[in-house]
Amino acid sequence: MATVTERHAGGRPPEKQRTRAFYLLKGMAERRGMDLRGLASAAGLDLSGVYKIRDPKLSTLKGIAEAPGIPLGRLASRVAAVESEAAR
Repeated sequence: MATVTERHAGGRPPEKQRTRAFYLLKGMAERRGMDLRGLASAAGLDLSGVYKIRDPKLSTLKGIAEAPGIPLGRLASRVAAVESEAAR
């Protein structure tokens, strides 16, 4: 985990610590007119949790999917695919 001095403004972790799932969620939210803060809030998550999301629980994915209206199955399969690719 990054120390306070390694973090960027606003509590965001450095770019190198952001996951592929983060970038997937960011893109999906933006295409639906949401920013990350709005997505996190609507999903009941802490913003820093969205930045560091990795292998999320189904209940977490459900909250994230409902916020911008993404079908849960689609989100779950896409997150699994990017996390699987990252593990290679």
